[in-house]
Order: sequence, then C-alpha cells, then structure tokens
Amino acid sequence: MAQKILLVPRKYVVGTDITDEKYQEVLLKLADWLAESRNTKEPAALARQLVQECLDGVTKDGRPWHAAATATLEARIRSKCRFDIETLKPLRTASEKNRTKKDKERARDLAKRAAQADDPNIPEELRKELQRSASYGDNPNVFLSTAEAKKWGELRDSYVVQFQELGAVNAAAELQLLCDLHILSERYRMKVLQGQSVDPRNQTEVLGRLQDLKKALGIHPDQLAKRTNAKMDVSIGAAAARLEALDNWRQLRLRYWVEELLQVYQMFMTLNAEGTGYQLDEVGLFGLTRTRPADCPKCGHRHVAGISIEEIEQFLIEKGALKPLESA
Repeated sequence: MAQKILLVPRKYVVGTDITDEKYQEVLLKLADWLAESRNTKEPAALARQLVQECLDGVTKDGRPWHAAATATLEARIRSKCRFDIETLKPLRTASEKNRTKKDKERARDLAKRAAQADDPNIPEELRKELQRSASYGDNPNVFLSTAEAKKWGELRDSYVVQFQELGAVNAAAELQLLCDLHILSERYRMKVLQGQSVDPRNQTEVLGRLQDLKKALGIHPDQLAKRTNAKMDVSIGAAAARLEALDNWRQLRLRYWVEELLQVYQMFMTLNAEGTGYQLDEVGLFGLTRTRPADCPKCGHRHVAGISIEEIEQFLIEKGALKPLESA
C-alpha cells in the first residue's frame, strides 16, 4: 500500500511575493468584507491574522496547511476568506447576492417611507447624513451638522483658553466628553423650543452628567464663584496673608518698596507742568515717607519722622535703581 507524502507548505513573504502597497490595500478591503460577512468587532485584526495564515501556509489552529502546500497566495486567500486580491472584491455566493438584493429593496422602501414622513425643519446637509447607515470605518462626526461641528470646536477652544490645564493630553478625553454633552443638551433644548416631545429623564441625566463632569474638572460655576469671592477680599490682613503665602514674598516686598521710593525720588527731582516748582516738595515728601518713629532731642517726645531725600538717594544707589554720574 502506497504511503501518502505530505508536502511542507510554501511560505510567502511580503515585499518579495507581494508588494507592501498591495499587502496594505488587501488588508483594508478585506477588513471591509469581514465586517460585513463575519460577526467580529475587530475586522482589521482578523484580516491581518487570516492573511498571515495564508502567507505562512497554516490553518487557524497553527498546523501546516498541507492541502494548500503548493497553492498560490491568491488561491489560499480565495479559499480561506472568499476574497479575490486581484480585483479586491469578495466572492459572494448566490444566497449572499439574493440577500444583498433584498437588503437594497428594503432600504429603498425605508427611504420612501422616510421621505413621506420627512421633517421639513431638518437641514439638508443633516438629512443626507441621517439617510445613510453607519458601517465599519465611518467617522462619528458625520452625524454632526455643520453648525454643531463648528459649535463643538468653538467650545473646545474656549475651554482651553480659559482653563489651560484642559489642553493637556491627560484631560483630552474629559474635554471631548464635556463638549459632546454641551451639544446633546443643546439638541434637547431646541426640541423643547420647537414643541417636540422630549423625555425629561434623558434631559435631566444629560444636565446632571454635565454638572458632575464640570465639578470633577474644577470648573463648575459655583467653584469659580468661591474662588472669585476669596480673591475679592481687599482687607490689609488678607493682602498680607496672600503676600506671605508666596515663596519669594520678601523679594517682592523689597522690590515694591524700591519702586515706590524711585517714584518718590523722580517726583521730587522733576518740575511740574507749569514750571513753577517741583512735583513733590518737602511737605509732600514727609507725608509719603513718615513711616519711622523718632524721639525729639529737645522735648523728648516720641513722634513720626519721614525719610530725607538724601537717604532715599543713597538707598536707591545701593539697590542699583540709581547710578551716580561719574565726575569728569
């Protein structure tokens, strides 16, 4: 009795037996066919797996595919996937063709019924998108009208401008969901204004999710109002507390003091607009700088003294705010 000899399946290589461009094109078209013909949530991954099995000459369980050991790559893909890589079209059976024909007829009937009960208030651009069914690879943004897509972009840009932390990659998903909820809430509002029936539970749920997301991001109006009220406290104690809360409050305090004395010095040395005197005289200088206590050498009473212009000039020179002219 003759023994059957099993051949080792031939392996095909991308770039040698099939070009990279052809390989990518086959994967793309085959994924569309698998999304239609098979029950899978990842048709692109399934297409890559099946084509790789055909390249390696193995079955789905990883065993050598002896029946197609010498078969061409085109023949293997036709047998395993019912797909022709030359024409990039699926090999439909008679039953599939009849089912496709019936689906088209059913779609035409539904289109006729929809045309009879069409709402004239729907924009033409949105009506065209609503009439087509979603399929694998469709962009979900096609279900937004031009006005809604523009509004969505404006909302995102406005949030990023007002709250720069939302522009980070870490907050991208939350920001997109926030803009989606705004658009959905606006749709419910327009339906109510047009007198259409809207489930109050759905509208309340959307508003609740919108408020919760804003609170989670720290941008709820109540939170912003509390921050504003805290910053509006203009008492001396609150200002001193906010200043001392800064890490470099000592340097800031010294800088403000130098700027104030520099302004006083400039006014003391600058003529007024009429040219009849200076912008600041000795009395005004005393009123602006009487910040230190002193004892009178004659009566011994304690009083408040000002700072002389010579002391101000020397202090500004030491801090680098003034530079004396070099003698010729």
